[in-house]
Amino acid sequence: MHHLDTLSQQMNSLKEEGYTIEFDLKNNKILDHKSDKSYTIDEFDVVQTFRFEGASNPADNSILYAIKTTTGDKGVLLGAYGADGEEVSKEMIDKLRAINS
Repeated sequence: MHHLDTLSQQMNSLKEEGYTIEFDLKNNKILDHKSDKSYTIDEFDVVQTFRFEGASNPADNSILYAIKTTTGDKGVLLGAYGADGEEVSKEMIDKLRAINS
């Protein structure tokens, strides 16, 4: 996996690599709405992260996580960072930051 210039290019590239699920972060779990499966902190790994910064608007800052679950499902989680970041537990924050340490 390599970092591409735009968020849409990166998402398309990851989709070609099998990261086809679009996860959401809900109640301290990641959720696949299509299958209605949810995964706790211990049931997924962050494979790689990609940061994108808005050229003129800091509110456009986002981070894309490539995620693989313990059941082998692969997908992406898109989140904001900075002022518009979502409120989650310290454990989830640590999990999502682990790949950068």
